Amino acid sequence: MQQLSSLGTPAERRALLTQIAPRAPFQMPLMTAVPFSALRGLGRLPRRDTSVSNEERGWQGPVPAHLLPEDAIVLFLSHRWLQPGNPDDEEGTKYKQIMKLMELIAEELGGDRFTDRLYLWADYCCIDQSNPFPGVQMLPSYIACCEEFAYVKHPEYDARAWCRTEQFMHWRLRCHKRKWCLDGESVQEEPPARCADPATGELYCEEDRVALVNMTSMFDDSP
Repeated sequence: MQQLSSLGTPAERRALLTQIAPRAPFQMPLMTAVPFSALRGLGRLPRRDTSVSNEERGWQGPVPAHLLPEDAIVLFLSHRWLQPGNPDDEEGTKYKQIMKLMELIAEELGGDRFTDRLYLWADYCCIDQSNPFPGVQMLPSYIACCEEFAYVKHPEYDARAWCRTEQFMHWRLRCHKRKWCLDGESVQEEPPARCADPATGELYCEEDRVALVNMTSMFDDSP
């Protein structure tokens, strides 16, 4: 992780991660991302599941990091899932929020010319949901390999342990100078900031707490 975060750009970090993953003594799922244009076409948040075919999934799957264009802007999304097993609801609330978030960030970055460069990293879309643990363990690396970090405001967001973990990693890795927050119909730019202790946050599955604590304990918590 230290070797990865010491590199200058997220694109360089993605390249290194792609190189070291096949030689790692443990499973390191390659980073992937979903093009903004593909999300628009799908009209929903796609689930990544390598246990079924593309036809069964209804989409071709996310783009591997080594196939991303050189000028790609990958956005790491931190969000509170709206129901167990699915981050969205029947009305597609989360999907609409993500589309609004990406549209607003593209505007902030410079307008329509940035839209085609935007890619989304979101757990549901980019971590294999049929075997999520290896991908979850890679969260610090995935955050470091993204150009931008954003979260969707929700009344319960700050209380959730995994949301706190992602915010803690963003703050502790020091790979970004800002983060974006979608609050209703507007997006605000915020500085990285320390959050409440991830270990005391709320979880759907209490067994996750050990993995969460192990992950955050890799870093000393000095600012």
